[in-house]
Amino acid sequence: MISLIVVGSIFVAVALGYKLKLNVGLIAIAFSYLFGTFMLGMKAKDIIGLWPTSLFFFIMMASFFYGIAVTNGTLSLISEHAIYAFRKKPWFIPIMMWLACFGISGLGPGPTTIFAFMPAIVLSTAEMIHMNKLVAAIIIVGGGVAGGYTPISLCYATVRACLSISGYTETQITEILPKVAFNNILAQVLIFILIYIICRSWKVTTPEGLKKPEPFSNQQKKHCY
Repeated sequence: MISLIVVGSIFVAVALGYKLKLNVGLIAIAFSYLFGTFMLGMKAKDIIGLWPTSLFFFIMMASFFYGIAVTNGTLSLISEHAIYAFRKKPWFIPIMMWLACFGISGLGPGPTTIFAFMPAIVLSTAEMIHMNKLVAAIIIVGGGVAGGYTPISLCYATVRACLSISGYTETQITEILPKVAFNNILAQVLIFILIYIICRSWKVTTPEGLKKPEPFSNQQKKHCY
């Protein structure tokens, strides 16, 4: 019952944040205090101790870093260059962005990194080519999660550790892991294809009078590398 209430509070927090134009995290913190003290009998310091400090700082620093990149036009210019490169085949732009999310995630950092910095690029591109925001969400989440299951990425390593802790032998893990990775990647690919078709994403268009984007300034190049 408590689990259902907690899950329900997440939806309430999101709804309140959207309606009142407030930070959803602040509302969630308030809920965590109320549930922790009055329902679970926890002390305030114990609730604070559950705060994911490392994740918080990762998201905060990523927000600051990419906030600067948004402000000085770096991310917008990246989107413009991507659109210009595929200006004669705009239908391929959503696919290219999904593959980019998959590739970056699959190189090791996993989906968390994708969730931190790709939304700004993907959503900026979506605005320019009039792409459905649902497709943009699937590109970010699906591509990031699928890439997380390559043998050198974070999710793959996490599943291996969980199986090992659960008592599976190395032989069993070696047999199970490729199947888990394949099924996950296949599922994300099929979801992307389905949403791509439903939203008719092949009809996206490049902006009228599209011109070759300006080259990156020295400051912008620093954010690219």
